[in-house]
Amino acid sequence: MARLVEKVSGTTLDDYVERTFYAPMGLATIGYLPWKRIPNERIMPTEDDRGFRMRLIQGDVHDQGAAMLGGSRAMPTFSAMRAIWR
Repeated sequence: MARLVEKVSGTTLDDYVERTFYAPMGLATIGYLPWKRIPNERIMPTEDDRGFRMRLIQGDVHDQGAAMLGGSRAMPTFSAMRAIWR
């Protein structure tokens, strides 16, 4: 799906979804790749991944396959939603 959206829209999936859906609804802290627009101190860590990425997962996709494809090939990470609850 991501490649189709990118081919048709001429932009990346995360940018397209942000501009088309989330921004018009006023959803500032949900979406793909929240670490690109939300300071790390506002994003709650969600996993201490010692088997694949060897780091604390904070604002990044958990799915390893999606992570290898840039992080925006599956569902948006919801760790960004937690940022508003802090």
